[in-house]
Amino acid sequence: LHLGKKTPCAITGVCHNYECYAPERQCGKLLIIENERIPGRITVLLIGEELGY
Repeated sequence: LHLGKKTPCAITGVCHNYECYAPERQCGKLLIIENERIPGRITVLLIGEELGY
């Protein structure tokens, strides 16, 4: 199983992120950072290809 989790994608090998509500899921996260006090401390990289694990 993917990362030892029993998620639907780990079992079937196909990601259906739009309909995955498994409690152990690792994708589909939303992170909001507010009031960052140290400018430039966080860098976000968006990569336009699937890299896997």
